[in-house]
Amino acid sequence: MKKVLIGAIAGLLACWGCTGAAFADDEADTALSYCADMQQKIDALVDYAKTTCIPAKGKTGMDFIFLSDQPVFSQEAAKKGWLIVVVAVAGDTFNKVPLKTEQLIVADQDMMKSRKAFKIPAGTARSLQKKVKAGQIGLDAMYSEIGNSMTPYSIPAQ
Repeated sequence: MKKVLIGAIAGLLACWGCTGAAFADDEADTALSYCADMQQKIDALVDYAKTTCIPAKGKTGMDFIFLSDQPVFSQEAAKKGWLIVVVAVAGDTFNKVPLKTEQLIVADQDMMKSRKAFKIPAGTARSLQKKVKAGQIGLDAMYSEIGNSMTPYSIPAQ
């Protein structure tokens, strides 16, 4: 199982290596720092799964890959909680930092075995976080908008 996950992650990262320019050293350090901060916040709020955050260079900005070590997408309550926290934390970070972000890629361990994930535009994360923080929408509406913005993504083989 570990071998399959490592292969899927390698395929995912190879995909971005082909489509985007290489990281500049300072850009890589900054992205890794933001990832570590977001990962720590997500793990503090979600006690039923550990999340790994991986930055990747996208076509027009930075992509952030969020992977759950638990099959959160197979249980509606776990999926809802995990996605709300990931999007809220990412949106908060994206709203505070001068880093051009393109999208979030989200997946769990079971999805990675079949090389599947979902894409969420970074602009959606920014917007939803602002709306929730301002009390303009509740968590159920946030989750609905997350679902509407997610598109399937197939991870290419190496």
